[in-house]
Amino acid sequence: MSNLLVVQSDEFNNVLLVDCDLVKVGYDVLKYDMLFLPVLQSEHWYCVCISLVESRIYILVSIKHATENLGQLEQVDILQKNLFALLNKRRMRRSRNDSRIFEVEYADVPQQTNIHDCGIYVIKFVDRWDGRTYASAELQGHHIPNIRKRLLLDLFMDENNKERDSILKVIPRR
Repeated sequence: MSNLLVVQSDEFNNVLLVDCDLVKVGYDVLKYDMLFLPVLQSEHWYCVCISLVESRIYILVSIKHATENLGQLEQVDILQKNLFALLNKRRMRRSRNDSRIFEVEYADVPQQTNIHDCGIYVIKFVDRWDGRTYASAELQGHHIPNIRKRLLLDLFMDENNKERDSILKVIPRR
């Protein structure tokens, strides 16, 4: 989790191009098959998954509107430009004339039934989406309270949580 890239939607001009610099993040993001970028736009979380293997960009959004969200598509366009600039910088494209455009697709993922669970859905998308499918049965509205509890416990008990031991000391034992 320490290598999670967090980007506000109004800062998208730097995503991949600057924010994913090898020195800045400490590892080469282009060595992975898929890059997951959680995005907060207008108080709603969604996720962009870049499949470097398939040359596809998936938009994983838990509240779909009748029409595509132009803001999301504009941000994906910026991501594509930055991705190609990064690939050129690392000389990972075949040639200067290699103008492959990644196909953009709204992924078929479970949909939330309220307006406040989008962050939980994005966390689960990043955790479970395999680049093609997400088992809808694993993520339904009635699962959310238990998912929240599990996330809290995982974060609390994580070995990187510097406050874990001090908090455990004050919790009464049964």
